[in-house]
Amino acid sequence: MATSRKQGGIRRLRFEAEQIDFTPAGWKATNIRFTNDPFSPPELEVRANRATLTRLSALQDEVRTSKARLVFDQRLSVSLLRDRLLIDRRDREPAIVSFGFDDRDREGCS
Repeated sequence: MATSRKQGGIRRLRFEAEQIDFTPAGWKATNIRFTNDPFSPPELEVRANRATLTRLSALQDEVRTSKARLVFDQRLSVSLLRDRLLIDRRDREPAIVSFGFDDRDREGCS
């Protein structure tokens, strides 16, 4: 019998946008930035010219972006090749491989 166990997750997320418009189906934003980095300025963040979030169901949302990129230390920018992200909150079996970090002492995963 397989058992499902939730692991990981993002506990904090900083989101900034030049303008955001909320709609019944989600939201639309311009010049967005988001990160889970607690430092200011963040060492790593995702930026996009435009983004939309559309609710697909009670447990699924779709995020579409325009010219999304990763920005390291406010200098190095790397384009993201994906312009669509599906946020799925349904329970499912854990992946074969997962990545993470040890937030307590930052010496590696345990």
